[in-house]
Amino acid sequence: MKAKRGSGASAKIWPGDALGVTFQAVPADTRDALRLILDQSFTGIYLWHARRTLRSVAWVREGILEESSIGLTMSTMLGENIGYVAYEAVAPAWRRKGFGSLLLDDVLQFLQARGASRILACVRPENVPSVLLLRSRCFERITFRSVAHSRGFPRAVRLWARMVVAPGEHVYHLNLESP
Repeated sequence: MKAKRGSGASAKIWPGDALGVTFQAVPADTRDALRLILDQSFTGIYLWHARRTLRSVAWVREGILEESSIGLTMSTMLGENIGYVAYEAVAPAWRRKGFGSLLLDDVLQFLQARGASRILACVRPENVPSVLLLRSRCFERITFRSVAHSRGFPRAVRLWARMVVAPGEHVYHLNLESP
């Protein structure tokens, strides 16, 4: 079942609407249907962790076009105003067509609507498409050291632990607050 956003003349136009993409929350009891996208997107420890996260994360959102799943995002809140994009996966048939951007835009709006003024995401530096996607949305790389310096060491440790930052991954930050 597709979920449409808003109704009537005052409905907000979402980026995917022009292409016919709809986004919907995926209830915990139906998330296993999305495992194929994870299996096609990740390998090794990342696949194991993505499958585990699919079962336990607060929110899973799915993009749908022509009654097919184009991809998914998994997200949660790490604190009162800190959103976290744990995973984004695009089905192989829909890759390199801009749908990753639509999925990211949807989850950013979703987290902002839940009070996030800052959003974090992790990515391995060799995953160039993901790095470029985050940077295209004004995400900036941050380090553990910079967070520990500005927010305190204990808070930095808690954030990194909640995100399960793997060795070699880079953390990216988007500030949604007005300058």
